[in-house]
Amino acid sequence: MQTNVLTSRLRMSGGGLKLFAVIIMLIDHTGAVFLAPLVSEAPDISTAWKIYYLMFACRCIGRVAFPIFCFLLTEGARYTHSISKYTFRLFIFALVSEIPFNLGMNAAACHFSFFNLQYQSVFCTLLLGILAIWCAQSIRQAISLRWLGIALAVLSSLVFLALGAILKTDYGAYGVFLILLFYYVPVRYRAIVGICSALVFLPLEGFIAFFTAFSAIPLALYDGTRGKMGKYWFYVFYPAHLLILAVITFLLVPPLSMF
Repeated sequence: MQTNVLTSRLRMSGGGLKLFAVIIMLIDHTGAVFLAPLVSEAPDISTAWKIYYLMFACRCIGRVAFPIFCFLLTEGARYTHSISKYTFRLFIFALVSEIPFNLGMNAAACHFSFFNLQYQSVFCTLLLGILAIWCAQSIRQAISLRWLGIALAVLSSLVFLALGAILKTDYGAYGVFLILLFYYVPVRYRAIVGICSALVFLPLEGFIAFFTAFSAIPLALYDGTRGKMGKYWFYVFYPAHLLILAVITFLLVPPLSMF
């Protein structure tokens, strides 16, 4: 009885899961944007190593966030009343987030610039993922021959995987693949997919990718409900926190190069 009560208290709605992922993401980006440039600015080797270890810890913790965002995206794709509106919303906020993302990533490299064609935000990855899902859905609905519909849906998904690599979005083709994995694997196996995400990102990130497996814990606690949190706050928080971190970093560590 006590075990059931404890389990019920630990359960998380979709809103709670998103809030948890956002906190983890903030820790990750604090390490990537704010702490990374401070390593080279440390007054001595000892301090530099301390900052480095703290930054590395933030990045390890941060690996948990992305699989959760991928899962929540697929839940949105399953239950949205209009996948076209859902996709358009992601497209708009991908555009809005690009400059704050570029500032944040460039701040990490002590380089002030609004543009970075070498790396695109996670919103671009999520956008490619939802486009792949929408395209596959449309193909399978339009084609009556089941095997042909599946074959064309797979081919269309490969196109979006390639776009993730070509456009150099955050997590690239691996990120788009994880989104599709969460979408096509039954929801009851979400924690297993979370564990498998470590293997998905191993070629991309190396040892640190193993920490993504810990996303299985919060994913297992998901109770299947939407929760009471608004749906737009994350779209505002993402570019805002990157912009704030970039400004703080540029104030503390003047950029080595401009534009």
